[in-house]
Amino acid sequence: MSDDDEFLFDDDDDSSGGSDAFEDALAIENKPWRLLIVDDEEEVHAVTKLVLSNYEFAGRKLEFVNAFTARQAIQILDEDQDFAVAIIDCVMETDHAGLDLIQYIRDTLQNKIMRLVLRTGQPGQAPEDSVISRFDINDYKDKTELTAIKLKTLMYAVLRSYRDISALDINRKGLELIIETTAKLYESRNLNQFASAILLQLTAILGLGKDAAYVKVVKGFAATEDHGDYLLLAGTGEYESLINQDIRGQIPVDICHDLDEACSVKHNLYFKDHLIAYFRTPQGSEHLLFIYNYSKLSELDKNLVQVFCSNVSIAFETLSFEGEKE
Repeated sequence: MSDDDEFLFDDDDDSSGGSDAFEDALAIENKPWRLLIVDDEEEVHAVTKLVLSNYEFAGRKLEFVNAFTARQAIQILDEDQDFAVAIIDCVMETDHAGLDLIQYIRDTLQNKIMRLVLRTGQPGQAPEDSVISRFDINDYKDKTELTAIKLKTLMYAVLRSYRDISALDINRKGLELIIETTAKLYESRNLNQFASAILLQLTAILGLGKDAAYVKVVKGFAATEDHGDYLLLAGTGEYESLINQDIRGQIPVDICHDLDEACSVKHNLYFKDHLIAYFRTPQGSEHLLFIYNYSKLSELDKNLVQVFCSNVSIAFETLSFEGEKE
C-alpha cells in the first residue's frame, strides 16, 4: 500500500456528524444499508470495510458488496440495484471507467436514488468542478483527503440523503397507486369484488399483513344494543372463508371490541399488531378495514390509509347507488 493509501484512512480530530447524526436518525428497521465498493485495488476494499465494520446509521449496519472493475459493477447492478450508496473509483480498467459507470447508473438504469460518491487518487485527470457539473454525483473525494473520520462523516451525509429520498419516493409511488387503483375500483360491478380490490390494493401499497377484513356495519340486526353486526364483504388470509357472513362472534372478542370502539369514535385506530380504518360514505354507511399483523406505519403511511379510504368511500357509494338504480 502506498503512502497516499495509508493516509487514506488516518484518524483525525474532526468528529463532525458523529454521534449527533446517529441520534438524530430514525431507526426504521434492522435491514443493513447496502454499500457497493467499486475499486481496482484490493487494499482499498479491505481498509474501507475495516474502517466501516462497526459503523451504524439509524440503528442499521452496513452490508458490503465488492466490484473490482466497472464492468463487474455493471453486472452486479443489472441483477440488483438495491444499494444505498456506491463509492466508485474514477480510474480502473480505463481512465474514465468510473465516470462511465456513473452515467450507466443514472442514464441507462435510470437509478436516481442511489447515492454516488466518486473517489480518485488522480484528481488531475478528472477536475472536481468539471465532474460535478457534468455528472450526477453526490460527492467527489480525493483519496488523499478521505481520512477515517471523514469517510464516516461522508457516510452519514449520503445515507441520510438516501433515507429521506427513499421515503419520498415510496410515498410518491403510493399516491400514484392510489390514483391508478381508484379508477380500477370504479370498474367493479360486484360489491365483494370491489371490497377485495380495496384489500389487495391497500396491502400492496403499504406491504401490510396477509390477514385483512373489509366489513360493512349492518344496522337493524345488532348483536348488541349499541353496535351493529359486521358483514364481511371481503377478506384475505384467515378471513377469506367468512365472506358474506356476520363476523361478530366468529372473531376474537378483543377484536370485536376494537371494531366497536372505531365505530364509536369514528376514526382510525392503530394498535401494536393491528389497525382499524374507519370511513363513512356520504349517505351515512359505515365501513371498517381491519388488518392484522402489520408493520409499524409512519405518519405518511397513515395519511395514505386515510386518503385511500376517503377515495374508496366515494367509489363505494357510487357503486351502491348505481346498483340500486339497476
